[in-house]
Amino acid sequence: MGNRLATFAAIAALLLAGVSCTRETPVSGIAGKGDGSLSLHLVIDDTKAEDVNETPAAPTDTLLQIYMADFSGLVREYRSKRIPDRIYLPEDSYRLDILLGPGAKSHVPSWTQKTYRGSAPFSIKAGADTTVKVTASLYNVMTRVYYPDSLGIKTIFGQTFTFMIGMKEGDTGSSVNHTMAREGQVAYHTPQSSDRTLYWTFRGKHQSKGYVYTKSGEIENVSLSTLYTLRPRFTETEGTMDLSLYVDEEVRRIDDIIIFEPVSTGMEPVNGYEVWARHATVRADVDETTYTDPSDILFSYSADGAEWLTAPAERISEGKYGATLNSLQDNTTYRCRLVAGGEVCGDPVTFTTEKAAQLPNWDFESISNDESGKYKSFYDPASPDPERQVKYWDNGNSASADYGYVISRPSEDVPSDIPSNYSALLETQYAVVKLAAGNLFTGEFAGLDGMNGKVNFGRPWAPGSRPAAVRFWYKYEGAVVDKDGKHLAKGEQDIGTVKFAIGTWPSSKYGGSSDCPIQVNTGDDGTISRGDFANLAETIAHCEFAVRGTTGWQKDSLPITYLDTVTRPTHIVVSAASSKYGDYFEGATGSKLYLDNIELIYE
Repeated sequence: MGNRLATFAAIAALLLAGVSCTRETPVSGIAGKGDGSLSLHLVIDDTKAEDVNETPAAPTDTLLQIYMADFSGLVREYRSKRIPDRIYLPEDSYRLDILLGPGAKSHVPSWTQKTYRGSAPFSIKAGADTTVKVTASLYNVMTRVYYPDSLGIKTIFGQTFTFMIGMKEGDTGSSVNHTMAREGQVAYHTPQSSDRTLYWTFRGKHQSKGYVYTKSGEIENVSLSTLYTLRPRFTETEGTMDLSLYVDEEVRRIDDIIIFEPVSTGMEPVNGYEVWARHATVRADVDETTYTDPSDILFSYSADGAEWLTAPAERISEGKYGATLNSLQDNTTYRCRLVAGGEVCGDPVTFTTEKAAQLPNWDFESISNDESGKYKSFYDPASPDPERQVKYWDNGNSASADYGYVISRPSEDVPSDIPSNYSALLETQYAVVKLAAGNLFTGEFAGLDGMNGKVNFGRPWAPGSRPAAVRFWYKYEGAVVDKDGKHLAKGEQDIGTVKFAIGTWPSSKYGGSSDCPIQVNTGDDGTISRGDFANLAETIAHCEFAVRGTTGWQKDSLPITYLDTVTRPTHIVVSAASSKYGDYFEGATGSKLYLDNIELIYE
């Protein structure tokens, strides 16, 4: 998922391999009298880029220009897929400009690649090698278009319309067509001038009336590095036709950065997304003409500066080494340095591991009647732990208890192998006119829609931590199915479920609240499918466990499957039910699921 600077790592070797030059006096690889040299190297810095639903390919085009510092003229220009690793220039002051990506070649928007731009001053001294560092930031305005059925485009125009968007008025050659087939895909526009305007033209043939409708417009003062989500709407009222364009209020900033810096032997900056709670990936540049034996390359790391541990380095490619440091302490700042040939090379880098965070009240020991005198909830305002004082776990009791049914409650039936006073007991009951599965989840019960429950799943996950597994104790007493349907037949044994997911789900897309973003309405099959968290676009990681009948308490540990190892989660979901298909009102009256000590495991 998402746009990740890690995708560019593979092109680093290409960028250093050579160059084709259109203006070059003298040739860059030959030093003249009075010349000095300029060295460049591509490394990938950390990113806070947000997901834009596509992973762009690595940039393949480069425009590198060197000007005199007084802007008196262009001295060197390279248009190529590769950048020279050393450029020779007369002693003087200069400015280097770089454009990386399709925008270096043309201004036609791209569906697959981003463009980056950066600039930096530098000076050349005769006989010396000058190092320069250039930060190249994302140089695109991004657009994507959705066509919700409620806005009329699909119904009225079918697949026959065109929706052109570009940054040059009237120029279809520098625009992209956001067709129905491209719905939700991101286009990367490179500005052609200081004008920051998106120009759009919609053209479509009315399916039933046969006329061709055309309308153009513009979005002024758009920002670089920003994703604009657009939704066109067509209306016909008393013979008047109009198309209006909605611009998503949640405009999102994409903070990608690429850094060019000198060739050297030393540590690379650590990518933040490669630092987990218990392990981290580190890399270094090594001058292999000096250090010829790969076995002499090591990484040395320390949490306190007193004890230094070592890890062997693995050769990734020419001049590039890396290692994964394991068994780290969570929430701890480490220093890491490169050791080559027995010598410490360059300065150390620092990184801080993620916190091995746990869910509030993960052991269900804090309970109270604060919410209602009819049932106990899993939080306690009198707890000395602030996280246990507020409701993090919820269930459907606030609706069912009014009819005399408590479907989730504390139980003193607990595992004998752990210190515990309470477990969570979920029990499927036939409440009034429908089956109600015992349930417990991180989120909030959002009320009733008739006799159907609405649940907002998810809770804020401020640590942004990424666990490797979830471990828990459970006991399941599944009854025989008495409420059948398309998933279960009468006479079968009921099954329970435990689900886990972390992600960045926007409430604007999934209908929940800002804290609990994913809404499921048991009366709406379209939203019930959202409970299959593995299939949501913004899900970062997930796992699911089908619980079947047990003889006593069992302990299980579920590995978590990661769909995206770059993005940090903003919300977390744990959802459990005594009847897996309770959302469809299928299951067995009397099925009981006991849960205790839901623990997140970090590696």
